[in-house]
Amino acid sequence: MKTAAFVIASLIALSLAGCENGISLKPRSGGRPYEVIVTGDNATATALTGSIIGAETEENLPQNEPKFDISMTDGDMTQTTRYARNIVVAVTDSGEYTATRVRYERDAFAIPQMTIYVGAPSVARLRADSAKIGRTISRLIERFETSAAISELKKTSNTKAGKEISRMFGKSFLIPGNMKINKRGSDFIWLSDNSATAMGNICIYTYGGTDISPACIIRKRDSIMRRNMPGETDNMYMRTARKRTPQATTTTIGGNKTAVIKGLWEMNGDAMGGPFVAHAAADSAAGRTVVAEAFVYAPGKKKRNLIKRLEAALYTLK
Repeated sequence: MKTAAFVIASLIALSLAGCENGISLKPRSGGRPYEVIVTGDNATATALTGSIIGAETEENLPQNEPKFDISMTDGDMTQTTRYARNIVVAVTDSGEYTATRVRYERDAFAIPQMTIYVGAPSVARLRADSAKIGRTISRLIERFETSAAISELKKTSNTKAGKEISRMFGKSFLIPGNMKINKRGSDFIWLSDNSATAMGNICIYTYGGTDISPACIIRKRDSIMRRNMPGETDNMYMRTARKRTPQATTTTIGGNKTAVIKGLWEMNGDAMGGPFVAHAAADSAAGRTVVAEAFVYAPGKKKRNLIKRLEAALYTLK
């Protein structure tokens, strides 16, 4: 009965949080990106689900950081829980579930918000399916946070910088509103928020040919960055860090096959460094490859949210 009451209460709250005349009546969600509240009607299931999500670490950072910031609470959703940015609800009920099931709702109680429901017949089944559950929840939250960041960019982007990128490269791009143009070069532009403590940066550049293999992208990256991002002396320049092999994947963005490279950068001859992510897409009509890259310099600071916010912007290059 407690499980049924828990689910019914959630559905009633959802029905009350609707729209009237096309205007949303829902409040703004609370919390920072990648913060997750795990709740449920069973303390053991809640703790297990929280540990499944909390076990993941963010890759390609110079120091260990969790993929998500987890907090847990038992029992029915409170007003505070209901308005969180990311909510995971764990329910175990052998009468309702014969297998583990994951479903989600967008903006159920607040905006922006991701609510994920994990249902299983028992705690034992939940534990047995932990790997699958972890992958599914991670993918859902990652996609939600990227989408939310892009939605915010559409409202706050630097339109002047966007016009300059369109002029130089013939591409549209949403640049974060706090970023300014630091340097223009030959088929190269560097934009930064110029923060003294946690600096976010985006570079856009091109190279001849349409080879988007990881080896080619890294080779071109090092050459272009050495030329355009020098240090105080001739022996100081940006390059891909040698201590860790960059991670390479491919995806489709805007109908174009895009190589995604994530790794660490360093300043040769200096102690500077940090994470970077680059999207490289072949422009066959022009016989070139266009690269949009984000990198962060934030010594002594956590970098996950910084690089994630910039990475979301890379998906807007068209």
